[in-house]
Amino acid sequence: MSTFDDPSWKTHSIDLPGGSKLSIQMTPTFIVGVRKHFKLSDDTPVTDAMLKEFFINTVRGAVEKAELEAFRDSTDQQSVIE
Repeated sequence: MSTFDDPSWKTHSIDLPGGSKLSIQMTPTFIVGVRKHFKLSDDTPVTDAMLKEFFINTVRGAVEKAELEAFRDSTDQQSVIE
């Protein structure tokens, strides 16, 4: 059984501007992370807007971290070359 066949995973589609959809595979752990991020109680529903914001911020943070690491690596290499 692949990870995506695991019954604990849930597929959820979020409507995006322009009529497109963002389809995400979520685990209960992911939902716990979203709840923790927004400081939600267990009985407060997680909305599509929250999922979009969490996803965008997570991806943005990962890209910024990768760019910073690449910049540091390039400046380290320039120091060695000079």
